[in-house]
Amino acid sequence: MFQGISFDYSGARVLVTGGTSGIGLACAQAYRDAGARVIVTGRKATTGDYESDLADMNYRQLDVADRDALFALAGDLKALDILVNNAGGALGNEWEADGFDESIRVNLSSVFHLSTACKDLLAASELPGGASVVGIASMTSYFGFEWTPGYGPAKAGLVQMMKTLGMSWGQLGIRANAVAAGLTRSNL
Repeated sequence: MFQGISFDYSGARVLVTGGTSGIGLACAQAYRDAGARVIVTGRKATTGDYESDLADMNYRQLDVADRDALFALAGDLKALDILVNNAGGALGNEWEADGFDESIRVNLSSVFHLSTACKDLLAASELPGGASVVGIASMTSYFGFEWTPGYGPAKAGLVQMMKTLGMSWGQLGIRANAVAAGLTRSNL
């Protein structure tokens, strides 16, 4: 990807939600290529339903709007060093009550529920430098966008949540960061 720069995540256990396309796929592939054991999630039944390069990654079907599914996924994990909360996006007509609520569930609530469900696994990480939880934010975390009254506020909440997790979980050796990459070429 970048000439002269390499990373070594040999042995790290990484979970990337929404890791089958776009930013999530790029994160998952970069961790995989750096030696990590990577789990990706997506909504389709199997990896064969994707055109993406998911080789050497463990796939789990997941609807992040389903709180019980988030808890079940976390409960199935034996260890975790890095959690990338990437799944999300602008959903339907967010100016309608159901669309707004769904956007908050997918883009904010799911991050809280999965992160807290994985807290003990992350705290037990022996990765040099400690564990990490990452939230993929958006430029709409910082400015308004008329088409997404749910997505932007949810991503702004995600930024604040990562600050709160960092303050609260830092003492456990867990870093928390939000990344708002700006305009990114993806399927969205």
